[in-house]
Amino acid sequence: MLTFATGVARSRSRQGAQYSFMTFDQLDFATFCIGLVATRLGIGQREAYDRLKSSGILDGYIVGAYEALHTFSSDYLADDIIDYMKEKGVA
Repeated sequence: MLTFATGVARSRSRQGAQYSFMTFDQLDFATFCIGLVATRLGIGQREAYDRLKSSGILDGYIVGAYEALHTFSSDYLADDIIDYMKEKGVA
């Protein structure tokens, strides 16, 4: 579940115990990356999200390294994220 307050998106797990804060720019970027991965792998965006989230790539890499990653081309991003997914066994 996402809630929004003052330029920050807050994601709460179903258990209600874990919170992850990100800016709207990071949320927009994460959504863009999910779409890139889904298109490249020929899967739905929900499936791409689930794989990225469960492997820790979404929060630990895409959102965590936003400042560096958002400067790269979409082709580079897709290749890089999918390579990382392969390393984690979720591609």
